[in-house]
Amino acid sequence: TVDRTGSIASCMPKTPWASEKTYTVAVTAGVKDRAGNPLLAPKEFSFTMGSFPRLVDHAPKDGATGVSVTAPITLTFSRAMKTSSVEASFSLDKGYSCTWAWNSTQTIGTCTIKPQVLEDNAVTATLTMAATDLVGVPLRRPTTFRFLTGPAPTVVAHAPANDAKGVPANQTVKVTFSEPMNPATVSLSFVPSAPCPLTWNAEQTEVSCALEGVMDTAYTATVKAAASDRAGNPIPADLVFKFLTGPAPTLTSSAPAADAVFVPLTGELTLAFSEPMDQASVQAAFAFSPSVGTPVLTWNAEGTSVTIAPGGAFSAGQLVTWSVGTGAKDRAGNPLAAPATASFKLRQLYTKKLYSDVTKDGYLATACITGTVYPASAMSQFS
Repeated sequence: TVDRTGSIASCMPKTPWASEKTYTVAVTAGVKDRAGNPLLAPKEFSFTMGSFPRLVDHAPKDGATGVSVTAPITLTFSRAMKTSSVEASFSLDKGYSCTWAWNSTQTIGTCTIKPQVLEDNAVTATLTMAATDLVGVPLRRPTTFRFLTGPAPTVVAHAPANDAKGVPANQTVKVTFSEPMNPATVSLSFVPSAPCPLTWNAEQTEVSCALEGVMDTAYTATVKAAASDRAGNPIPADLVFKFLTGPAPTLTSSAPAADAVFVPLTGELTLAFSEPMDQASVQAAFAFSPSVGTPVLTWNAEGTSVTIAPGGAFSAGQLVTWSVGTGAKDRAGNPLAAPATASFKLRQLYTKKLYSDVTKDGYLATACITGTVYPASAMSQFS
């Protein structure tokens, strides 16, 4: 626009000027007076738009939880501030106030809250536009932020333990917290899904449920981090633990029996289990002592009974010890309830001379017969 005299022109930008930005204005020789005379020479000039000071950061953040009751509030500005104006324009609710300290450039103010904030207490902080920089330029906008003091609740125990095996399918699952919780915020879920209605103790520090699970099933239990105490402080992270329902397999019988004697020299052993087993894990967990080779396992169709050949020859009369450890697992992965070990003794070799009795055999005078025998019980008696 041009004023009435025609000597002053002004313009407004189509978009707002950007703060802290330099602009250049050019007036060309195409500008003429009313008689048509052009401008004697083009003209350029530059200017830089001013800016408002800004609050670029603060701690605690808006919505922060579990904040220490001794934590200070820090305000960080884009440039040096008039400290007295900031202190006068900053306020806390619930009767709290600040003792202030500033860095050397007057860009960071630290408020030590007094009196000390109570635990589990929500605090609102407000900074108005009355805060100014050193030349009196105010903040462009006010700021309000809220935070919640801790402590944050934690999980102090849970049952079953992580990676527990042989857990009953009707196990009571428990989670214990460090402080009373808001039950409405606590969820306990299972994968695969299983019914488990929650109940709380009177203090609301422990939640439990009777699992309606399936035997020999791997479950993952989760308590989400949204679980909060009564003040609204959440647990730091999701609680996740895994367990495997049972039953744990047991060894129901062995043949030869423990401490058996006069066992055939093949040394074969048969073990029976309470449920189908993972065959590779049984082989890895089994051992003969002494070892005479790699044991050869032959299973029945159900996977509940195995006959084990030693893979070599034991000596006659040998004391053989076998063992199977808890590394042996059923097909679901549950380990053997307890390790098992026993010994048996193989048959002994005896040499017996049989002398002739002329009054009985009538023709063998002094000769004798020598033979090797394998007694089934005590040494055989000859007559």
